[in-house]
Amino acid sequence: MNFLVKGICAVVTVGLLVSCNKDDIDANPTGVGVTEITFVSIATDVEDGDGTLITVTTQGIGATSYVIDFGDADSSEDVLTKGVGGSVSYDYPNEGAEVTYTITVTAKADGFADVVKTQDVTVVHVPEGSLSTVPDSPTGTISNVFAIFSDGMEYDGGLLEYRWGEAVSGGDGVGTSVDEENVLRLSRLGSDAGVLSVETIDPASAFGDGIAATDIHFDVYSDFAEGVDLLKVTLVNSGASETYEVDGLALTDGGWTSFDLDLATGFSSSVSAIDSILFELGTDGTANEHASIYLDNIYLYKETGSSILNGDFEIEGTFATSQWRFATYTDGNTNPFGSSSDGSDFDIDGNDVGDKTRGAKWTSGQVGGPIHTADSRYAYQALALTPNTDYVLQYQYAIDDDNDDPVGLDRHMAGFVLDGHFIDGADALDDTGNDLGRNLGFDAEGKFSDTPNDYGTFVQIPFTSTESGEVSVMFYSVAPDDAWIDNVKVIEAASVTAPTPELTSEATPGNFLEYTFTNTSINGASFVWDFGDGNTSTEKSPTHTYATTGMYNVVLTATNASGSVMTNEMITVSDPEGATFAAVLQNADMQSYPTAENNNNDLVDAWTIDPDDTFNDGSDTPFDFWRNNDLEGWVSDRANNGSTAPDPSDQFDRNGTDKGSSSGTDAMSAGGSSDRSLKFDGTGERAYQPFQVEEGVEYTISANVKSETTPVTDVEGTFYILHSEPADETDLASFAITTVPVIATAINTWQNVEFSFTVNSTFSFPQDRVDENASDILTSTDQEFVIFYFVPTNTVTTDNEVFITDVVIETDGF
Repeated sequence: MNFLVKGICAVVTVGLLVSCNKDDIDANPTGVGVTEITFVSIATDVEDGDGTLITVTTQGIGATSYVIDFGDADSSEDVLTKGVGGSVSYDYPNEGAEVTYTITVTAKADGFADVVKTQDVTVVHVPEGSLSTVPDSPTGTISNVFAIFSDGMEYDGGLLEYRWGEAVSGGDGVGTSVDEENVLRLSRLGSDAGVLSVETIDPASAFGDGIAATDIHFDVYSDFAEGVDLLKVTLVNSGASETYEVDGLALTDGGWTSFDLDLATGFSSSVSAIDSILFELGTDGTANEHASIYLDNIYLYKETGSSILNGDFEIEGTFATSQWRFATYTDGNTNPFGSSSDGSDFDIDGNDVGDKTRGAKWTSGQVGGPIHTADSRYAYQALALTPNTDYVLQYQYAIDDDNDDPVGLDRHMAGFVLDGHFIDGADALDDTGNDLGRNLGFDAEGKFSDTPNDYGTFVQIPFTSTESGEVSVMFYSVAPDDAWIDNVKVIEAASVTAPTPELTSEATPGNFLEYTFTNTSINGASFVWDFGDGNTSTEKSPTHTYATTGMYNVVLTATNASGSVMTNEMITVSDPEGATFAAVLQNADMQSYPTAENNNNDLVDAWTIDPDDTFNDGSDTPFDFWRNNDLEGWVSDRANNGSTAPDPSDQFDRNGTDKGSSSGTDAMSAGGSSDRSLKFDGTGERAYQPFQVEEGVEYTISANVKSETTPVTDVEGTFYILHSEPADETDLASFAITTVPVIATAINTWQNVEFSFTVNSTFSFPQDRVDENASDILTSTDQEFVIFYFVPTNTVTTDNEVFITDVVIETDGF
């Protein structure tokens, strides 16, 4: 069997019929004087070209012509006749890469019997063709590409190799085109499919668990005179016996055509896996000559998105860092961070999972920024956001607190939002002066597990996307110890979760005036502490020393991009000495009738700014001494009490009264003990009662409160304990020992409010008030008083009545 390869000549001796010599053949090739045809040999020659053009030369004595049948069963033009001299050629079809044919040669002459000889030849098709152009190399982000066949991504006059992909095999092999760029050639597509094989690819996890490739790209070149004009492409998933087809892809004659096909919608069905790719002549297409195409830049990819990928750093293995790398770093390192298992106890959705997550870690040898070295590491990720929109970059970080800080620097974790996308990390670092937002976090409290709730420090960086929407985020550490980040997100500002402020407090042993406050808030980016004594702090977890004993309302306000949320804790700073008597509130149950008449109006006198001097039956009241005419006049004035009524007769004014009214109540159904309450239905109404106390003693007051229509989270009313008599309500802030807002937790529902305070200042009534009534509860100017004061919500009306009842006061030690 002959294997005829391009440019190689093969001469075959088929048989010697009679004895003769070369001189006889040359002297009498037509057979003059002979009695039979003497047929010596057939010579076959592969002409220059693609290996399919075969030339036959015959030698014999006595023949006058030769009939050569080239054995192509699919052709009617494969039988040729020649004379004694010369040769004949036949161009076999290109459909097969290697095909064996039987050539039959019949020698003929008048008067003689035909002589027939055969010879098998194997024709090897070697496609011809060359390129003068290559497609543009891809540009963009290396982390978005899973390469199958591509030299790399174009950057700065060269090519950056892709980091992830699967090598392809098959086709006619790799050919070299202009600029020494590799291309693939597939031939004979008119009869067979060109097959490229790869290791099985799962598009859904092409870039790591849960990070999918969405599209496939390939560039195709075809010269229609030697190629095809329409293409059919089939992705094959042999493991599941599935195929995904697209037909009728139109090519460009003599040029490159780029295709980008959606893996979910661009084929006959959604692509779940790929282990080979078939290229065929498309339906109704035309194949000529070698039916060849050239391929380049075959890869799966995803578009740069608006969400941080692997922001919780939970992907392991090959793709653990794939979404966080620069494509290159001039004189630097593209590794973004080290492996970690010391992340926070919270997942990317803010749930406490009860154990530490992975996180991303920098060691002291990987620090960057102002102390950049070749070993510095930078975590980087590009995003494509909605242009001109407010966003927030949020994350948690922790920094170990051992060793000394770098010379001239405080240890910190740096986070940036950069304007644009960057290929070279050195360019990104140089551009940090033009950032859209940054945070240098200096809280060094140890590992995440060393911080309250194992939460670390929460950071939010607000920024506005640019006209293009192209931004990127970058992190690096400047610390002499390990540092970590976790749970990185970029979200629209309108979708930011509100902070949850939480705190604990503890007195310092041996110094009851000093308190340490621990911040256990979630999602709080900044904090303001109000210690209740006029002092504040913006530290995360401060220590504060009080000047004197007392009850203090400590308020922590946590703020992030969604706004601010406040929480409070009443603390009692007290000397351990006890009280000498129990404090008493008059008519605290709102149902103790002072006279035998059982007149409901008499029930409210004990809670009035200016109580009547007599009850309804004419007997003296025991508390007229605390009348406060200035305050009464102030709160009864429409200009002061928050009234928005259009005229003085409206229910908001309640005829200028400062008094609440007695009302039946259903508080017992909620655990109360009284069947009456104090009701407020006008903006000028207040509950006011001075009561006797001792300085340095802790008291606890509880009460049931309800409003009819106040929205949940709004204030139903506010309790004050005042150490002086206010002339108007502008004095409340400075006179308050404690202030306790009552936040509605449900509409038209009783809630029990309890708060404690330590008296650190008091007032006394003058002698003329002592002398007014020998039967009242004021007996001496030495008696020390504070004032119980309740202000209902300024939305109080007859449609949103506010009630209090079951007021109980307890004295420490009694």
